[in-house]
Amino acid sequence: MPPELKRIWAEVQAFQANAAARAATAAAWAKQVDSIRKAVPSATVEDDGETVRIGPLSPGCAACKAGQWDCMFVTTRCNLDCAFCLRPRDFALPPMYSALGSDLDVLCARYAQAGVSGASFSGGEPFLEPASVLAWLGALRRRFPRMYLWAYTNGLTLSAELLAQLAETGLDELRFNLAATGYRHPQANRTLREAVARLPAVAVEIPAIPEQAHLLLESLGDWAAAGVKYLNLHELVYEPCTHSGGMAGARTSCTMPDGHGCAVHPGSAELIRQVLARVVRDGLSLAVNDCSLRNKARQMRGRRRLLAPFTLQPYERLLDGGQAECACLYGAERITWIHPEALAQPDGLGNGRRAVRLRRQLPLAPGQPGQWISFESMGADHGGR
Repeated sequence: MPPELKRIWAEVQAFQANAAARAATAAAWAKQVDSIRKAVPSATVEDDGETVRIGPLSPGCAACKAGQWDCMFVTTRCNLDCAFCLRPRDFALPPMYSALGSDLDVLCARYAQAGVSGASFSGGEPFLEPASVLAWLGALRRRFPRMYLWAYTNGLTLSAELLAQLAETGLDELRFNLAATGYRHPQANRTLREAVARLPAVAVEIPAIPEQAHLLLESLGDWAAAGVKYLNLHELVYEPCTHSGGMAGARTSCTMPDGHGCAVHPGSAELIRQVLARVVRDGLSLAVNDCSLRNKARQMRGRRRLLAPFTLQPYERLLDGGQAECACLYGAERITWIHPEALAQPDGLGNGRRAVRLRRQLPLAPGQPGQWISFESMGADHGGR
């Protein structure tokens, strides 16, 4: 077997080796959804349990779940140093970086081609670079009048003047991480109220940190009274090579459907259930989205589909779930990539060459290789030799 196919075979074997871990995570997720159904019967459960919510979704979240969104990273710098931050350590990106490009014209062309319906500004703290945010926000608003545009912030770098500029330039939603400032920070909460008065929508988006459960639960009524429209809750995730990777706390291993491994705090899911129940019990005007790893798996599948125009090879067939199928013919040293439909033709193998049918997960950015996940020999069992 040629060296390239041997490498693909080894990659597939490595992916299949963690099938049991993926299945265990899927079973744990199913239990989480069942628990929410029992504890909060009025909660909306959709997409085979990957979407759990109370009230409407932000249009930005809807774009995420559909895989029709993009995130622009304004800077990796931040004015805070949160233990739970998922920002990679010692890793710098070029200004205004997106997986779809860092040139505005290229980015807009790809947005149009892929059908991107929502885009966000993140970081680091994006408003350490307010001029960049305003410039790109204005450009996107002019080119895509109907696109939903939102930004993330800890709230400490915003002023009333900047909020007015964001509103005038066309920002649809501002999402505050109030866990980053201890939930009760006077300046952050004052800025949140000013944002409510100026922008179409304001959200709070935070990890569900069990050790801070009382602060979160006690803040729900205040946020609703202040006019916060959406609350997005993540599990507390520990990612290697990020600040969160070294955070102290209880951990449960998790293996995503695409094979990515991380850990989560086992108490996060229970805290999210408590929040859902409290909002229903108190009749709070607060839409809550359980933005769990279940939901992230859905986002990633959609993201792979979104990028297919830039990552799918001519000899590949697009499958559901952001996967692609292809085939190749090979002899001792040489391989020829072909579309899988060619295998059904009478001379599909040709010249006595052997064939394999392959499947890969498409990548999350153009130029990346993706992940080989299936290797099916068409004929004799080669055993990876």
